[in-house]
Amino acid sequence: MTLPNERILPLPTPPDFLFCDPKYGTQISTLDCLMAANDNIIDSTEVITWNLGGLSYLNPSTSLPLTFRRESCLVQLRYSYYRGSQRGPLTFQVAPRDLRDLAAKVIQQCVTIRGGIGGFGTLGIANVLSYAAQGNTPYNQISFPLSTAFITVGVVKMGKPVMNPGDTDPAIARLLSREAPTASMLGVSGLSDRYNPPSTVWLAQAGKMNRGSTWRWYDTTSRLSYEMAYQCDSKLGAPSIVDCAQIEWDQLSPSSDTLAVSPGVTTFLHSNACYLAISAAISLVLTWAQIRTATSTLMNMCLHLSRVHKEEEHFMQHHNR
Repeated sequence: MTLPNERILPLPTPPDFLFCDPKYGTQISTLDCLMAANDNIIDSTEVITWNLGGLSYLNPSTSLPLTFRRESCLVQLRYSYYRGSQRGPLTFQVAPRDLRDLAAKVIQQCVTIRGGIGGFGTLGIANVLSYAAQGNTPYNQISFPLSTAFITVGVVKMGKPVMNPGDTDPAIARLLSREAPTASMLGVSGLSDRYNPPSTVWLAQAGKMNRGSTWRWYDTTSRLSYEMAYQCDSKLGAPSIVDCAQIEWDQLSPSSDTLAVSPGVTTFLHSNACYLAISAAISLVLTWAQIRTATSTLMNMCLHLSRVHKEEEHFMQHHNR
């Protein structure tokens, strides 16, 4: 068996990608992962139909999800699709060698090159991106048929909880955001819009997601998330993420409480270098749960995600040279 550092394997063909993160584990052995993958995923170029989420009694080895174990390493074959899709048989056609090759790429990039950390790669993510890019469609009206399912191959430290990065890794939602219609594509602008363009809502989704957690890219957000519009403006300065988070943690009232707002009256909350101003063009009563949702979304879009985007772009540029 050859180790993957004997030659550099090409990265997945865009829009498919791979991503490495210590949250998927550390101190993973390259040899363990190669044995887990190569001993269980056959080296065949014949395209077969994989059953997603349902057991094929004739051939259980072609039913996903599958997990292969070897000492320090788990190699996980998973799938993701929008759970609101119409019912029907869920399948994916791919040759086992494509899954085997993707596993080798993730092992090389994450485990071998980055010193034993875990990660994942995608296969067929163009299926869902083509629907995320639908024009003239608000977020809550985008239709994702069963054909938008895609596959992930993950490398995880033995002992870590079962993860499905295709569902819960924020990199998926950020990729959807880059492909989805923007406000200009939808022909809308300004804070009076009745819904946000999908690109903005996917950013909000990414802010709620954590690798290995339960919030998925297709989970329904609060209606406020897409019936409000958000805008980042450099003219307002660069507030401290820590200070703004302090407002969110310490100064927002319990979710069931309400705040009456009216034209010409602004409620200010502040912590050191961050100010939160709450105002309205018409008189209305908001719950603090709504204010918390809007605050969290705005922070994720304008503070957190701008930094994360730069980190991910640096990662992609560095490894596509």
